Amino acid sequence: MRDEYLFPSIELLSRDYVLVQAWKKTASYIRYHNWYSDTLELDRTTVNIPRFLDGLVSKLK
Repeated sequence: MRDEYLFPSIELLSRDYVLVQAWKKTASYIRYHNWYSDTLELDRTTVNIPRFLDGLVSKLK
């Protein structure tokens, strides 16, 4: 199912394609604007992104 427009709702927020884009944007921002961030933890979370996103989806529902 393809959504024409994104609008703020829990249903859309719990979709994988929205969460993946949000994670990419967040990780990029943290890497480039926070010089004391834990980049190893960011890399570890990125490697385990399917499990991380499944946990987020279950918390949102």
